[in-house]
Amino acid sequence: MGVSKHQTFICALCTALAFAAQSQADSLPRLTSFASTHYDIHTNVAMDKAREIGRHMDAVFEEYTKRFHAFGKGATPRMPLYLLKTQQEYLDFMRGKGVDATGTGGIFFIRPDAKGLATWLDNRPSWITLETLQHEGFHQFAYACIGTKLPLWVNEGMAEYFGDAILVDKRLRVGICPNRRLQSVKQAVIDRKTIDFDELLTTQPGKWHQTLVRSPERGRLQYDQSWSMVYFLIHGEDGRYRAAFEKYLTVVAKGMESGEAFKHAFGAKDTVAFRRQWEKFAATVEPDAIDTAVGRMRFLAQGIQLLHERRETPPSSLEDLRKKLAAIGFRAVRIENGVRTEVSASDASLYVFNRDNGSSATFELVKSSETGVPPGVRATGLQPQPTLIWTRDDKGELLAEVDFR
Repeated sequence: MGVSKHQTFICALCTALAFAAQSQADSLPRLTSFASTHYDIHTNVAMDKAREIGRHMDAVFEEYTKRFHAFGKGATPRMPLYLLKTQQEYLDFMRGKGVDATGTGGIFFIRPDAKGLATWLDNRPSWITLETLQHEGFHQFAYACIGTKLPLWVNEGMAEYFGDAILVDKRLRVGICPNRRLQSVKQAVIDRKTIDFDELLTTQPGKWHQTLVRSPERGRLQYDQSWSMVYFLIHGEDGRYRAAFEKYLTVVAKGMESGEAFKHAFGAKDTVAFRRQWEKFAATVEPDAIDTAVGRMRFLAQGIQLLHERRETPPSSLEDLRKKLAAIGFRAVRIENGVRTEVSASDASLYVFNRDNGSSATFELVKSSETGVPPGVRATGLQPQPTLIWTRDDKGELLAEVDFR
């Protein structure tokens, strides 16, 4: 995705660039429009795919509403959603709206003459598109239905919270605790490098974006710590802080300054006690088993796809896959907000996962019934059960998707 999707809200609001509109309009794709339950969708992708995404986002929107119904400003407005086929069409479309979307995976944009949620589909797995829409879609929902006074740490923390959610049986499952994000926060606590609470509570968009540019690791921590604080306030100590969190959101929505609102809602003179409780929680909470399993499955998918592209014999078992990947020294690199992480096929933990009962299990390879398609991967014993399957884009290229059954 290049620069993380999480930078896009700030880019749209703070660094949007104006361009000559007439020449751009001539090259913009023709879009077909239709209405889902909550969105006005404008697209040039295949209609069945567009409607599928519309249904997905309707389920996401309903979860937004469920969580934030108390803060609504009245009738819920319909949301503009732009689904472009290719990345270049997305960039051209945004440029036509006066927004430089370079390096973004999707964006919620606000301009004097237009606003909406936009992304593209081709040449990337649909889970990336959906994760982006869930994250940026929360910014859109918050702007329209909660107001403009939502503090940045909450706006981004909640967007991360919803971005991590998965759709199971047409309902959004929230509260996923991602291993990568969790480890980032734990390490910051251990190293005493967490962001000062009072600073984070009052950080404005300009400073947030400046940190992203000047110190990518610190910038990434802004998102991770904000997510962790939101997660703690919703789920920590069996929901003990949820009512106070809702009170905080209520008073900031009415205009109270974020730092003062926090102290008011939690009945404290400062944030010291809360910080101690949060750090204790962050140090002990465990990652979600499904998120950990899916992350490893996606690594295995990258390896399987590479073997397929090299025209090697498909692996017959997980052990065979491990040997083949180790033999070629396979590694996968992820860059997010400028922070680089690398995973190696020699890491034995990548081939196992924990079941719901805590016991360890090995992933299973699932032979494809379609000629020329490599095997999938299944994590039997998790509920819902994640299964990695292969689909093809319009050019016939394989894409790895995870289906929850």
